[in-house]
Amino acid sequence: MKKSEYAKYLQSNHWQSLRKEVLKHTSSCERCRLPRWLASVAYDQDLNVHHTSYANLGNEDWMDLQVLCRYCHEIETFGRTDLRPVKSARCEMCGEIHYDVYAKLCRTCERVFNPPSLYELLESGTADDPIIFYALDGICLILRKHGVKADGINRYVTKQFEKLDKEASEAATTEVPF
Repeated sequence: MKKSEYAKYLQSNHWQSLRKEVLKHTSSCERCRLPRWLASVAYDQDLNVHHTSYANLGNEDWMDLQVLCRYCHEIETFGRTDLRPVKSARCEMCGEIHYDVYAKLCRTCERVFNPPSLYELLESGTADDPIIFYALDGICLILRKHGVKADGINRYVTKQFEKLDKEASEAATTEVPF
């Protein structure tokens, strides 16, 4: 396919609607995880939908597409860029890249570990306390982010509820002096 044909295809209604649909389900660059809103500010344009393969052009599968910020797209397409990367930091807990260079933790870890941390809520709650489910949900999010499989998360949740039940039963059998 010639460059002029490809440029024409990129202007087609089919490509524009597919691009919008892909971007609707993506909030960041798939390579550097730069958030969509920050990509628009830093590089003066929305995220790019990049073809990883041109074999199915016009009949693309989502697996043929990759959402990239302008910086990553130029590197992928041309092998270099004159753009500067947006400053980032690594979370001290999970190692994920985040873009608040003044924060030590990413937003997910911040939710779990900063006061009142989800872990503290879990430790201080009782089995019938609704806040426990909020705490466990946040902790499970961190576990998933760390790559823990669903069965590992289920074991963790089960262990926490067994601990709460044990503490509740011990508290019920302990006599309180008046």
